[in-house]
Amino acid sequence: FCNSGAEANEAAIKAARKAAFNIFGPDKSEIIAFNDAFHGRTIATITAGGQPKYR
Repeated sequence: FCNSGAEANEAAIKAARKAAFNIFGPDKSEIIAFNDAFHGRTIATITAGGQPKYR
């Protein structure tokens, strides 16, 4: 469980990357996200969000 939406999104990103690595190997590491979306204020979620002012 997570304390906030940002933490939940970051945990989901980490889980997806770990699962992709275990299944497909190191070549599958991209995360697809919507442009100009808000996913939270952690390093992983800011990077995934695509908002230029937060990069």
